[in-house]
Amino acid sequence: MFFVVLVCILIGFRVMDVGPMAGWSWLWLLAPFGGIVVWWLYADRSGLTAAKSMEREHKRQQGRVERNRIRLGGLDRSRRR
Repeated sequence: MFFVVLVCILIGFRVMDVGPMAGWSWLWLLAPFGGIVVWWLYADRSGLTAAKSMEREHKRQQGRVERNRIRLGGLDRSRRR
């Protein structure tokens, strides 16, 4: 996401003719978008995105289970000796 924002800022500078980006070729400014697309394809096809999503979901589920145990008066791990 950082690179997408960075490239958008650079293109904005190019359009407004600000700084050294005013003289850069459009090819140099648009090339990182190709790299971003390649990275997203790799992350999706390798399962990296799905693995992170499943890990996040598992943490949310564990948090809900722990909160419900505490609310029901069950296992409160913070008061356990």
